[in-house]
Amino acid sequence: MAAITAFGALATYLLVLACLERREPDTITGEVLRVESRRGKDVARFLVLDEGNTDLTTAWALPAASQGIATGAQVRLRVSRGTRTIRSAELVRAAMPEGDRVKAAKQDAS
Repeated sequence: MAAITAFGALATYLLVLACLERREPDTITGEVLRVESRRGKDVARFLVLDEGNTDLTTAWALPAASQGIATGAQVRLRVSRGTRTIRSAELVRAAMPEGDRVKAAKQDAS
């Protein structure tokens, strides 16, 4: 009986996720704070995005095929908020090299 209940709960969960994926994706823009790869090149990577409007950051699953996105880059993402997956990623501004980032921060402070 417990197995049937567990299976029913799992089926309901997967059905809800499928419904969430069918909704129109949201578009968000922000700075990539971190990109983390998992066990290989064929699996999804994760990125942490700062949208700039709150103190919260969100981790998103980035498809393995996405290229050119690095820490410090400004990106525009079409995302599914329910499953935290990225449907498409567009590079708005490439990441600055570390030395240029330090110079820009000093100029902003003055």
